[in-house]
Amino acid sequence: MTLTEELHQSITGVLRLFRFDATALTCFGRDAAAAKRSFWAWAFAVPALTIVIWLGLIEAKPEDPGLYVAARMIAQIIEIVGFPLLMLGVAGFWERRAAWPVFVTAYNWFAMLQISLQITALSLSADGGPAVAGLVLNAVLVYTLLVEAFLAQTTLGIGRFQAISVVILDVVFGELVDNAARYVAGVPFHV
Repeated sequence: MTLTEELHQSITGVLRLFRFDATALTCFGRDAAAAKRSFWAWAFAVPALTIVIWLGLIEAKPEDPGLYVAARMIAQIIEIVGFPLLMLGVAGFWERRAAWPVFVTAYNWFAMLQISLQITALSLSADGGPAVAGLVLNAVLVYTLLVEAFLAQTTLGIGRFQAISVVILDVVFGELVDNAARYVAGVPFHV
């Protein structure tokens, strides 16, 4: 399969996941090589991640903007690599290690679309003021968390409560890493 074909397959798969369609799994590679290649999905998310860091910079108003940007960039890399590695241990504990590569592959493509969807929702709702933007962003957040639980349940072959625990683990890990970056940058924690 060429890179272009794999890209098409992966985007098709993640769009199916967002419709809660279990046939999405047929679109993702199931081996370690596919999991490694899926990290290229983050290359497509760089513009969205840049916007997130820029918006955080405006909100936090740090004394040292360069340090803030560097800390947030490093935090993004830790989150991108760290959560899949954390899930390797969790998958092993649940005796689902063989399913880990397809989980990582689907997760990376899901996360790329998730961040892009959140930025799109924010930009489309910005004219409605902070209340509307907050409502739209929270709706998108809840929807994407449900999709992530479905992704975990489907790819790892686990129950709903385990899938919910994967989502909670992802959120908590992300918040810990983000708050560590904020601490390094000298800005208040985000709760």
